[in-house]
Amino acid sequence: MLNRFRRDEGGAAAVEFALFAPVLVLLYFGTVELSLALLADRHSAHAAAVIADLTTQPASLSENEITDILGVAAPIMRPFPTSGMTTRISMLQGDSNNVARVVWSRSQTMTPLAVNNAPAAVKIGVLKKDERAVLSEVNYSYTSPIGHIVSQPMTFRNHHISWPRRRDVTIR
Repeated sequence: MLNRFRRDEGGAAAVEFALFAPVLVLLYFGTVELSLALLADRHSAHAAAVIADLTTQPASLSENEITDILGVAAPIMRPFPTSGMTTRISMLQGDSNNVARVVWSRSQTMTPLAVNNAPAAVKIGVLKKDERAVLSEVNYSYTSPIGHIVSQPMTFRNHHISWPRRRDVTIR
């Protein structure tokens, strides 16, 4: 009777499936969670680029226009919730040592950078003396809607530097 059970292969496929099914489900949900996290990161990077681009187009901006520009990040982040997102725009100018210094900074959800501060996101030498650029920053705290594989929030920090299309961008 024992020999008959050893030779019987009728349930082998069911046993193999029972062993591998949990692994396959885990891989599937892990792939979905990773894909959603990468998509959220790409959306926040795109939001930073759009904010910088819109800021560099006019020669001067009003406070209302800056508020509107900072507000474009929310539709770009769809379908992700924007409750964990912070945005900031800063005008930078290179000093005599080619260090970028803050000329002005505005934000609705972050602390604006202090004037004359050297932001850590900009390396020395990016701006030459008296050259100006706009730095936009978008930080996004992503929480997986599935939460089986990645249970802790991930923070994506994206920044984008754009040079003004005209001489510089002032606030009126």
